[in-house]
Amino acid sequence: MGRKSRFTPKQKIEACEKYINGRGSTCSIADELGIAYESFRRWLLKYKNNGKDCFEESNTNNSYSSEYKIKVIKEYLNGKGSTSDIAAKYNIADSMVISWVNKYNNGEEIKDYNPKSEVYSMKSRKTTLEERIEIVKYALDNNNDYKGAADKFLVPYANVYKWVKIYNEQGEEGLKFHRGRPKNFNSELTELEKKDLEIAKLKLELEKHKRAEEILKKNLEIKKQLFKDSRK
Repeated sequence: MGRKSRFTPKQKIEACEKYINGRGSTCSIADELGIAYESFRRWLLKYKNNGKDCFEESNTNNSYSSEYKIKVIKEYLNGKGSTSDIAAKYNIADSMVISWVNKYNNGEEIKDYNPKSEVYSMKSRKTTLEERIEIVKYALDNNNDYKGAADKFLVPYANVYKWVKIYNEQGEEGLKFHRGRPKNFNSELTELEKKDLEIAKLKLELEKHKRAEEILKKNLEIKKQLFKDSRK
């Protein structure tokens, strides 16, 4: 987690509104706040492009498609701004822009990023009965969306799969654990259930490979276009 800002989202919004309403220049407002001019300029850029929510801190991981990353990369390579300017515009960290650009320049594949894929390898954590019931009901209410429930509640996919199975067979009573922390559910799965999990993982890998091929083709097309543009 990054360093906490000494300004609240409300204070940042008020400062931006002050400038937009003509009640101060970027330099005067920055001086009043005791921050660098460049910092306030990036606030303004974020606010103008993303609205009031841009200053809210998020506790969840965002997904970034390869198309989104390439759009950001192209803006930088086409001289539309510094990495800081572009990061502010898209409300992402400077380090992300730098990392994506470096990977692109080094010929590395620009991949989709989706934190949900991590639920298959996520470590188990201790949960309460109330949590397990909530997780199960969420999965059932969303058409057996085990993956979505695992991502939302930060628990392994296998745990959600097993809890739903127990709930369907035994109800809420079956979700009670009387001997402290539950065992590793992977070791308790039947052979059929293990195969179902393995199939789900293989499908995910297949999707990744297909996207990788599409991304590679798009990267080559973009590089060709950028080369043509540079020669004009």
